[in-house]
Amino acid sequence: MKSSVLDSHAILVYLNAEPGDEIVLGLLEEAKRGERGLYCCWVNLAEVLYITGRRHGREKAYQILQMLEQIPVAFLSADQQISWRAAEVKRDHKVSLGDAFAAGTAISLGAEVVTGDPEFARLEGLVSVVWLGR
Repeated sequence: MKSSVLDSHAILVYLNAEPGDEIVLGLLEEAKRGERGLYCCWVNLAEVLYITGRRHGREKAYQILQMLEQIPVAFLSADQQISWRAAEVKRDHKVSLGDAFAAGTAISLGAEVVTGDPEFARLEGLVSVVWLGR
């Protein structure tokens, strides 16, 4: 079964119905049918929540958290393997720590990363990237 990791950019695209959300919606449908594993690291979910909270307040961030708990995405802890991979990515590439965790999660799972974040261009070849909004 194919597996994909959503980074914070992909989740925000989905939440805000931005260009590329049709790709995320398609992946969610595949996950509902059991055709795809869909994952997100809690570090990346924390990014979504702090961005939402900063822009729209704590209550909206809490509502988003509750809504995201209902979609077919497995939210993964930053365990030892994911954290180690993220540290290696951050050490070797000029990307944010959140992006390093998304990449580290994908590497650990043998999955692709779904994003529209241009920083991931630095990681092509290390991880497979599905680009949103291009």
